Amino acid sequence: MASTEKTSSDLFDLTRQLVAIPSVSFEEREITDFLEMRLAALSWLDTVRIGDNLIARSQGNKNMRVLLGGHTDTVPAQGNAEVKVEGDVLWGVGSADMKGGIATMLSLAETLPETAVEVTYVFYAREEVAYKDNSQQPEAENKPSNEDKSGDKEAVVDADFEEVKRDDEKKNAS
Repeated sequence: MASTEKTSSDLFDLTRQLVAIPSVSFEEREITDFLEMRLAALSWLDTVRIGDNLIARSQGNKNMRVLLGGHTDTVPAQGNAEVKVEGDVLWGVGSADMKGGIATMLSLAETLPETAVEVTYVFYAREEVAYKDNSQQPEAENKPSNEDKSGDKEAVVDADFEEVKRDDEKKNAS
């Protein structure tokens, strides 16, 4: 089997494993546990869990950082709770949105200890629900200041999100 074929089949199987883990909004603990176990084993990443959200960051000193993010929750099953594979087609909750993307992110994290840029992987909960219930909703009283240089991992994570937000605001202002 050629290298790209092996990678494809590994990614397909990883996606199948993720689809088999139920993760309806507000019930993301099991999938987050699975991702955390795999990411925490990687010495080149610093992994932080905040509730059912997971952030893994490379620890190099390159001048550029890219953020890859994806949600771990799904909508409720509608007769498609059971994972089904037919040839090279995968069926099941989350197979189209977004567990293939989560599998790709996890595969990249596990197989690329050296990257051209620093990478932050963000796996977040509750994207499929109203904004007021979304895990990305700011809770200012619980977050450290972005100016905090104490090494607090949450401050670093917040800084990543603020940097992305500032970049988006600059683009929109242009």
